[in-house]
Amino acid sequence: MGDVAFSVLRRNLGVMVAHESGTRLGEDVEDLHDMRVATRRTRAALSLFADALPVRARHVRSELGWLAGILGAVRDLDVQLERMEGWIRGFPDEDRVALSDLATLLDRQREDARRALLAGLDSARYERLVAGFATMLRQGPSRRSAAARAPAGAVVPDLIAARHRSANKAARRAHRSGEADDFHATRIRVKRLRYALEFVSEIYDKRTAKYVRHVVKLQDALGLMQDARVAGAKLHELATAEGSGLSPTTVFVMGGVTERYRHEKDELLHKLPGLLHELRGPEWRKLSALMERRRLELSAQYRWPGSTTASPGLRTAPPSEAPRPAPLAVGPAEDSPPVTAPVLPTPGLPAPDPTATHPAAVRPGPSRLVPSAWSVEPAPSPEVTPDPRTRPQGLGTSNNGGGPQPERP
Repeated sequence: MGDVAFSVLRRNLGVMVAHESGTRLGEDVEDLHDMRVATRRTRAALSLFADALPVRARHVRSELGWLAGILGAVRDLDVQLERMEGWIRGFPDEDRVALSDLATLLDRQREDARRALLAGLDSARYERLVAGFATMLRQGPSRRSAAARAPAGAVVPDLIAARHRSANKAARRAHRSGEADDFHATRIRVKRLRYALEFVSEIYDKRTAKYVRHVVKLQDALGLMQDARVAGAKLHELATAEGSGLSPTTVFVMGGVTERYRHEKDELLHKLPGLLHELRGPEWRKLSALMERRRLELSAQYRWPGSTTASPGLRTAPPSEAPRPAPLAVGPAEDSPPVTAPVLPTPGLPAPDPTATHPAAVRPGPSRLVPSAWSVEPAPSPEVTPDPRTRPQGLGTSNNGGGPQPERP
């Protein structure tokens, strides 16, 4: 598990640092966007693999939240300005001047946010973040951590199922309430589910891609809704701010732009029920079944206890299908009644009588091999030491190691 976690973190840190120079130059807004996405993905990976990471990873995640904040302040204004340019071309000539004034105001705000971003990238705080994070990744996972040494295929299904349950719960709440805050919470949880699936796609031979496409469609729709909400709130703030210097015509046109955002959000709202249904549809059931099969394969190879909770969409074997232990063979002693292993209770049948007087009736019998921790060694088979008193007479061991031979008279 630790190797997978550190591989994901190294890859995303590399993407983040690779786009730093382009973000500083500011010539292509996509560099800033890619650096922000890499920061978000890194935070998601730190959360997903938290149990397999050192304690200082929590501080790294907190600092990445600060970095994502100063990147997001610029990115949100980039999105609004991009939309504004498209709308200016579609408005009548008399309204274009008013929209141009609004675009100028947004440009000034973006310059302020960009100065704050550059100051953050030049700060000692950012330098400590990158240097400390890189040092942690160079050291690699701790071999003393049981979570880091656990097989990823045996642990990942529970992590994915937990994020799937969280996204489903948020989606149902948003569908019932119709509140913008609930849809925003759904978007965050859906994004975490998508990132988690992408992080572990190689474990499942990239067979997560088909379901991820459904998740991406839902995330994009929810993202457009959130963008429209943020833009509408921003326009309202600018229109009502004192000393904004906006003309009455500009404020009037801003009202029309806000109405466009609202109409766009309503159209997306009508598409959401079908996308929300796909979140728990047949592709999810296929993927969850695949993850459970891989877990069972690892459970047979390693001494791993398996899942402790059933995930939605997963079918587990009923108790009657569980392997039952073989009876313990014990040789009888002379002048004593035969001793047999106790019979384990079978589902649907009455339990054995605990008042039996024979000592064997209360002696604990063999149980299933369900260890408390995993091991790379195969699970041992129970061995039974034969009773020397039951050894057949007249048999011995040859000198050449060829097996038991008759003793010479």
